Parts: sequence; C-alpha cells; structure tokens
Amino acid sequence: MVAPCTKSILEIFQDFDARRCGRIAQSDLEAVLLRICGVSRDLAEQWIQSSGAAELEDVDYRIFMAWLFEEEKSRADTAEKLYERGFSVRQLIQFVRRHRSLGLHDLSRMSTADVVRDIVIPETKERQCAMVELFEGGPREPMCLMSHWWGHSFMSLVEAILGHASGQVLPSEKLLSEEELEKTYWLCIFGVNQHKSICGTGANPCDCGAVKYLNGHPLCEMDKFGLMMRHFKEHALAADRELETFKRIWVLKELQTALAMGMRTEFCGTITSNISFALLSVREAQASRDEDRRMILAEIEQTMGIDEFDDSIRAKVREEQAKLTIFEAIVRRQVDIVEFHLKENPLLCNVQLRQFGMKTPLHFMAERSRTASEWEDFSGRTALLQSLLDARADASICDASGRSVLHAMCMWDGDVQLAKKLISARADPNERATRGAVANKTPLEVLQHGVSIPFFDRGYKSRSARQTEELLQYLASLTSP
Repeated sequence: MVAPCTKSILEIFQDFDARRCGRIAQSDLEAVLLRICGVSRDLAEQWIQSSGAAELEDVDYRIFMAWLFEEEKSRADTAEKLYERGFSVRQLIQFVRRHRSLGLHDLSRMSTADVVRDIVIPETKERQCAMVELFEGGPREPMCLMSHWWGHSFMSLVEAILGHASGQVLPSEKLLSEEELEKTYWLCIFGVNQHKSICGTGANPCDCGAVKYLNGHPLCEMDKFGLMMRHFKEHALAADRELETFKRIWVLKELQTALAMGMRTEFCGTITSNISFALLSVREAQASRDEDRRMILAEIEQTMGIDEFDDSIRAKVREEQAKLTIFEAIVRRQVDIVEFHLKENPLLCNVQLRQFGMKTPLHFMAERSRTASEWEDFSGRTALLQSLLDARADASICDASGRSVLHAMCMWDGDVQLAKKLISARADPNERATRGAVANKTPLEVLQHGVSIPFFDRGYKSRSARQTEELLQYLASLTSP
C-alpha cells in the first residue's frame, strides 16, 4: 500500500524542508499518511515510533523516509516470496487424491474455508509453513492467480482450475495432457502461511503459538496481493452460480487490480443467465477481517474513487456474463437470446473462452446438443448459423486443439447444408487439427476413418452416426490432393 505514495510524501516533505530544516510536526505527518496513503492514524503512529525519527512533537522526515523505503523493500521481498508459492495442476490432483484415500474428510461437502481449517492448518502446524511447501516437489512458480471465495465449494474450485487448465467443460483428470498437468496456479489457501496470519482464532483453532504479522507489517502476507500480482501473466476468477463471489471485497480488489494492469481475467465456474443480476457497491462488500475491508476501501478512495471502481467491476462482470450466456443459449438452441446478445454486441460472435477449449460460438453450434430435442437441435442450428454469420462470425477460427468448425461438424453431425454455408464463410476444408483424437486429420479424414472421440466435455463418448455420403463427396471435391 505504501509504494504508490512514497514519492508524493517525499515531495511534500521537501516542501517543508525548505522552511523547517527537515523536520515536520508529528500531527502533520500523520495527516499526510492518512490522506495520501490511506493508512489509519494508529498505523501512522506505529510507523513513526518504529522509525525512530520522532523527537517530542516533531519528526525528522529524512530518518522517517529512509526507514519507510527500507520497509517498502521488505514489503516487496515478502510479496516476492509469496508469489513463489505456486503449485501445478498435478500437485492439486495429488492433494485431492491423498485426502480422498485417507477418508478423513469428504472434500465434496467442504467449503474452501473448511479445507483451510480442517486440513491446511493442522497439516502445516508442525513446520508453521504454507501448504505448498509440503507438496511433493515443493512450491512452483505460478503462471495464473486464481481469485475465489472461501465460502465456495472446494471441489468446485478444483474443477474451475482443471477446466481453466484443460479447456474441458466437465474436466476429467484422465484427459489432461502433460502440458496441462504442469500448468501452475496460485491460491491464497495454499500460498499464504496461515500460521503467520489467521490461525488461533475461533474460526481457525490452532495452538501453534506462531507470531502473527497483520496488515501494515512488512512480513504480513495478507496485504501484499497488489504487489504480488505484478508478477503474474494471467488472472482467473472462480465464480459460483449465485455470484456470491462478487460480494467479497478481496475478489473485487484483485479483479480491479488485474483490470488496471491490463491483465486479461477469465471467469471460471458456472454463472447462470437466469439470475437477477445486480452487483452491490464495493462499500457493501464483505471480508472475513474488518481491517482488510477498511484498508481496501481507503486505498480505493485515495486512488480511483468508489464510483469509478464500482463502474469498472460491473462492466467487466456484465461483459463476462454475456459471453457465458451466449454459449449457454447456443447449446440450448435459444435463437432469440443469441440474436439479442449479438445485437447488443456483435463481437460476441467470435468470442473464445479458455475454459471451453477456445471454441467459438460456431463450434458450439456445430455440435449436437443434449439439452434440446432432435428437431430443436436441427432447426436451431440452422437459425443459429445464419445469425452468427450475419454478425460476421469467422468460420476459419480453430479451437485450442486446432479443430475447425468443420471438424466439429464432421465429428458430430454430417450436415452437408451447414457445411456448405461454413465453406462459403471461409472455413478451410484442408485444416488439420493439432491435438487430441483427431490430431493431424482434416474434416474429411475424420469422416473417412470414423474416429472415436472421447469427447467428455460435451457428454459424448463417440461420434454421431449421422454422417452422410453426400457430405463425404462434397468435402472430397473441395479437399486438395
């Protein structure tokens, strides 16, 4: 929290220096810290006393600033160490497997807070360390920070991470590639040393006796997330269906920090389009510790302001919800909903989400749906394709496995009329997939060889039998020799 304001403080003190030879009244110093840095008066007094710069009612600002910059270096060091405590998807799976095999806890019925209280704190008590330091292979450098709510189901959080890493809608560890297993993440429940932070309270009983470092202390690990996020390349947010996640002030702060840094945030988990959507102001957001809430609100007020903060968060959440809604509507063949959202934002026609394997709306249109009748599926796809093409959907875009829309069409339904429209919209019949069961195959070769597709993310285990000789002949006439 200090880093953005040290230069401003120094400039103010240099103004005083021209008149008072480097000294400033303690009350004035406290007021400056309060207004520029947003620190509480109690914390300002603590800093001044710790710096050794106070004499009677005056403070030598040169001594104070030297101490403050040294404290800031310590804060940066703490944030760096915190960042280094990531874990791989493989390590997360091992954690889940181990606790399922022990049979002491039912992870499927536990919230994330339950896991911290009943597993993380007891298991790390002897060493008084972060959970990742006990993982096989030790901490890993993380690529992605996953924001989440402690009240959310722990296994839903695990599924969100697996889905983000693999692109599977219903993630299965059996289908994860080596690359996906090695993808690294950071979670506060595993990365923060809970014994220096929250253990020993009524909610998290522990008698380890470890010294606690709370907000404002250089060694505190609970107020360094802003500094730590500068190291990340990716940010994701595990949301719950009822959007309770967005009532947590830390989640909102991490999301806004990512937005301010120009870091793309992808929402994971299930956000239903049927929910009445109205995000509260950050003023109403909740935190487990009231000091966290006060600290974050003070920082927001001293920087962008509450109203601008609220507007940026609401715009981002609505943007992400619209993406999820259009995918859901396409799967359900709800043409009117799709057309409404395309009219509101035509760019949604080409949206891709990592948790859906970078498929486009056209990919979802091409696949069979199990949420609609066969007739609704067939007629809905025809109307959806036209709506997407009218919005200028790009039929040449491939998913994360290099599969084109034509691959999806040939894997699930040999509809020659839809295929002809896709070809007219620049779908490439010679495109070869790069990964998975159809790797190195063109759409025609998928039809010719009758590839069995373990397509768990759509609920199917084999390709649709409705391929047609007409489609085979049509694609063969287009495919280069």
